[in-house]
Amino acid sequence: MKSKFSQVVNVKKQALDRAEAKVAQARLNVANYEAKLNQARANLDSFALPKQGNISELNQNLELLKIMRSEVLSLNERLEIAKKELLHFTHQYKNANLDYEKMKFLKDEEIKQKLKEIKRKEELLLDEFATIKFAQNMRNL
Repeated sequence: MKSKFSQVVNVKKQALDRAEAKVAQARLNVANYEAKLNQARANLDSFALPKQGNISELNQNLELLKIMRSEVLSLNERLEIAKKELLHFTHQYKNANLDYEKMKFLKDEEIKQKLKEIKRKEELLLDEFATIKFAQNMRNL
């Protein structure tokens, strides 16, 4: 049954679906950054400086170690940003869900009201029909 809130409910449902997709994407980003960070930390932990060799090799390895540490820091920052985005999108999802539920409730209430009115009109028609039938029976007697 249609109501004046039907289109609004559809729009709110679409907004809710978009927010849900953003939350899913944000969760995926967090998981990806966590995996990349764990991998970078494992690489950093497994890296060993040479025990012997010339100074140029040592400098290269120290530079590589420095790059690996900066990569871990960068991934850590990206992970924090992704977590903040997840919080933001989760908040948006909650608000969209609340708006959707409000409109859905209003739509359901309006439909209930319309059904109540229809039932009341039906009852009045049945009462009128019964009165007419009763009056016809009284005339026939």
